[in-house]
Amino acid sequence: MKIQLPENINQHWLWDDPTKFQWWIQLLKLVGDGDSERTVRGVVCKFGFGEIVTTQGELAKLWGTTTEKAQAFLRKLESKGEIRRKTDAKLTRIFICNIADYDTLGRSFDAKLTQRRKVDAILTELISVISSCSEDDRRSFDAVLTQLANFKRKEPKENIYIQAVSNTHFRA
Repeated sequence: MKIQLPENINQHWLWDDPTKFQWWIQLLKLVGDGDSERTVRGVVCKFGFGEIVTTQGELAKLWGTTTEKAQAFLRKLESKGEIRRKTDAKLTRIFICNIADYDTLGRSFDAKLTQRRKVDAILTELISVISSCSEDDRRSFDAVLTQLANFKRKEPKENIYIQAVSNTHFRA
């Protein structure tokens, strides 16, 4: 999956630890794009967007570390609310909690739809309040709305995209 780093990535709690930050990025690169299948230890596993199916041994090998350190890192991510995981004797299923922050395709449609509904509800309430006001108050509201309509937003900064070149090197 192609990921997008948020503008404030340098404020992420892993930023100051390059090794673990790289492990986090590698974990994000393993995330499923949608309904995906993968064979792990002879078991065909289905997983969806924002999920990873792997083993802790595979992660340790990918990261060039021990299984114990990989497990400790996953526990830390879980305690910080970055992931949820389910582990059995063969597999580890990891759910990235904040995948929408890294999703270049905007697949968090449900979240955006919910946000849109909230905005629509606020606008409906505002229209209701304005229509129940006096003529003078409506003129004041019109002036404020005109100012808001003329307000120019700052251009958003260009999104940062990374592509994995190998397991240990990235390019912007």
